Amino acid sequence: MNRVEKLSTTLFMNRVEKLSTTLFMNRVEKLSTTLFMNRVEKLSTTLFMNRVEKLSTTLFMNRVEKLSTTLFMNRVEKLSTTLFMNRVEKLSTTLFMNRVVGWELSFTEDLSELRQIYIEIKTRSEKNKYHYKVSNELKYKQS
Repeated sequence: MNRVEKLSTTLFMNRVEKLSTTLFMNRVEKLSTTLFMNRVEKLSTTLFMNRVEKLSTTLFMNRVEKLSTTLFMNRVEKLSTTLFMNRVEKLSTTLFMNRVVGWELSFTEDLSELRQIYIEIKTRSEKNKYHYKVSNELKYKQS
């Protein structure tokens, strides 16, 4: 990525078979992803974008067989996806867009107690020069 104001990812999960996230972007004001899950077979998110003002994804789930989200976009003002689910066999969302003002998708189900993994990535820029500071903090504890 070229310039990122704030990029944060938080993961709270018990067991994950495969979790992959790929980001190709030019400028992002704020990108946040929060995952609260018990068991996930495969979760993949791919983002190809030029400029994004705010993109947030929140997942609260017990068991998911396959969840994939693919975004190909030029400019997005606000994109938020919230998933509250107990068990999902397959959920896929694909977006091909030029400009989006607001988009929201939500499901409501119960939550469960989970073990926790916390990952935080921070980037900073100073005086028109790009300085990337990456901070990874892993916490794993029994709930």
